[in-house]
Amino acid sequence: MKRKMRYASRDFSWQDLPTTRRAEFVFLWKNRRNTMFALSGLALLALLPLLLVMAFRMFNLAALEASWENANTSAEVVAQERARFTLAYNLFDVPCFAFLFLGFAAIFRIVRQLSFNEPVFFWMDAWQGIKKDGATFAFAGFVYGIVRFLCAWVNEMSSLYWLVRVLPFALAVDFFLPALLFLLTLHLTYQISWGEMFKGSFALFFHHAGYALLFAWGIAAWEAISLIPFFSVRLLALILEAILFLPSWSLGWMLFSLSCFDRDINPISCPADVRRGLYVASRETPRR
Repeated sequence: MKRKMRYASRDFSWQDLPTTRRAEFVFLWKNRRNTMFALSGLALLALLPLLLVMAFRMFNLAALEASWENANTSAEVVAQERARFTLAYNLFDVPCFAFLFLGFAAIFRIVRQLSFNEPVFFWMDAWQGIKKDGATFAFAGFVYGIVRFLCAWVNEMSSLYWLVRVLPFALAVDFFLPALLFLLTLHLTYQISWGEMFKGSFALFFHHAGYALLFAWGIAAWEAISLIPFFSVRLLALILEAILFLPSWSLGWMLFSLSCFDRDINPISCPADVRRGLYVASRETPRR
């Protein structure tokens, strides 16, 4: 049966273009949904090593628990062995996070093109993102993995007070991670030195801590998913995270970063880039 064609009630006009970053988020999901769903495939590919390590962890832990039960192992020995097991797999996660952030280099390159209202050649832009920014993103993922491993190591030290064990992870998520994310978007947007990027990332975090923390907690949801005891449920949650959450999160973080740059950096250092990609009533085309 032939499908009936649907038409808009009126012609598209300049006034339909987004004038704010929030409106741009909705506009891109509405008009570039194929590209956004293609980003889901990239996100799933980037998460693949973490998914494989998670699967090996679950299967090996189940085998170890069965052996402990058959050998009537004491609770103290089981706790020690479980701690060693957890730390070993947290160390395996380090290169996996480097690979995940390498995927982010491709995703954020495409998201930046969308945000600036520039043409997107999907696979070419993805490759350019990896080629140009992959080393920086992978190193950032490696550092995040190391910080995460150190937090897990402190948390497994049962002799410490519980607040001391939890504090490093809280500092990593609430302080280190938002500044790291700002550093990556600064690297994508400007050609500045590493010193300026470090200084700017922390300054931006302190100026916009509220929303920055929300985005950091969003990407740290991996830790909450890893606490789900059932492997099939955990695997489904991670796949849904890659397909539904990560593209929206990446676009949202890029647009939020650009709005922060428009307030704090562009009016002084790059006036021509203020509200780049948005429609401004005083001109007839979006700023590119």
